[in-house]
Amino acid sequence: MKNIFKLLAVTALAGLAAASCTKELNGTAEGNEATVSFSVTSPLIGTKAVIADGNTVDKVACYIYDEAGKHIAALDKVEGMNGGKATFSATLVTGKTYQFLFWAYKDGVTGYTVDAANKTLTVDYSNVSANDENRDAFYNYVASYEVTGDKTEEIKLKRPFAQINFGVTEAEWNAFKTAGGTIDKTGIKVSGAATKLDFTNGEASEPATAVIEFKANNIPDASKEALVIGTDS
Repeated sequence: MKNIFKLLAVTALAGLAAASCTKELNGTAEGNEATVSFSVTSPLIGTKAVIADGNTVDKVACYIYDEAGKHIAALDKVEGMNGGKATFSATLVTGKTYQFLFWAYKDGVTGYTVDAANKTLTVDYSNVSANDENRDAFYNYVASYEVTGDKTEEIKLKRPFAQINFGVTEAEWNAFKTAGGTIDKTGIKVSGAATKLDFTNGEASEPATAVIEFKANNIPDASKEALVIGTDS
């Protein structure tokens, strides 16, 4: 799949938080100052109980770059997020152009490494389980933004992963149970899953050389529904 990791992740929302910036960029205060705010939202799926609704995501990082793409590490900020929404604000220099990278994730979850300087994500599959919504995450990259004055912009986050759903109709499930069938956990094995993502263009690369096993894990709550938005192949 060209632009999507072949991960057993989940669909949903995520939000971005607020980051505050200094009054100088690379030691030089040029032009006037302006407050730029980004209203960041994830692809939240209404209020219906849906499998992988993205509500596990509770942190968001913002990385800022100068016009040449150089990471300004002093301006990095991580904020908490709630309900797939947050606002990032920065005091920047008018007349200057910047780049922004937003990365939303579940606090404490390992397996992801963000290389802010090179704008890439590396994924570790050494200890993964199926049906694990804690590994959900979202991002967006703004390649060029010129500061012209105080302004608020909207940023929509997107998921870098593929969600793999297996399901049956209610009639099939009832027939399975009537026949004495039981199931409480599921797992899956995947070949060729990418291990690296370029945030700037969404390209996934460096497929894993070994088959990846997503260990058997409890199936989702039966009261939730699986919502299929679309596919990318």
